[in-house]
Amino acid sequence: MQGIEIRSNDIQKEIFTQPGIYRWYISEALASQLNVPIDGCEYRENMGYMVYVGIAKSMRQRLVWHTTQKHLPSAVRSGFLSTLRQTLAGLAKVSMDDTETVDRIIDEMFVEFEYCISKEEASQLEKEYFQSACLPLNIMGNTHHFRKELKRLRKESKNKFLAKEY
Repeated sequence: MQGIEIRSNDIQKEIFTQPGIYRWYISEALASQLNVPIDGCEYRENMGYMVYVGIAKSMRQRLVWHTTQKHLPSAVRSGFLSTLRQTLAGLAKVSMDDTETVDRIIDEMFVEFEYCISKEEASQLEKEYFQSACLPLNIMGNTHHFRKELKRLRKESKNKFLAKEY
C-alpha cells in the first residue's frame, strides 16, 4: 500500500489494532534523490527496495502516526516525532519541523505489514530482519554502514529546527 493511502479514513478503518511488523519500501529514483544506499536491499516488484522495518503494538496507530503526524515544535523538541519522519527530514536535508516535505516523501513510499499474535513475536521478527536484511534507514538495533551518516543527518535536521525562533 502506498503511504499516501493510509491518510484515508476508510483505509485506516481497515487496518486492525493488533500488534505486528511493517516494512517501508522506496523506489530507486527516490533513493537516488535522497542518497539512500540500496545496494543489497530486498527488492519487491511495484514497491521498490525495503529500507526500514518497525514493530507496532497497534498497527493502525503506528501507521497513521508515521503517515499523518505533524512536525509540531513540541514533538520535535521532545523527540516524540516518528523516527521514520525524523529520518526522512534528515535525508531531505530540511528542518525537522518540515511536515510538508516529509509528507511528500512518504506519499511516494510503500508500506506492507503483517499482524502478529503479540508484540514479542513482532520484536522477534524485527530482530530477524536486522540480522538478515539490508535496512539503511533503521537506527536502533541495526548495524548497516549508513547508520552513522543517518544519525548525523538527523542531528543536522534537528539543529536546523532549533536554530529557528518560535
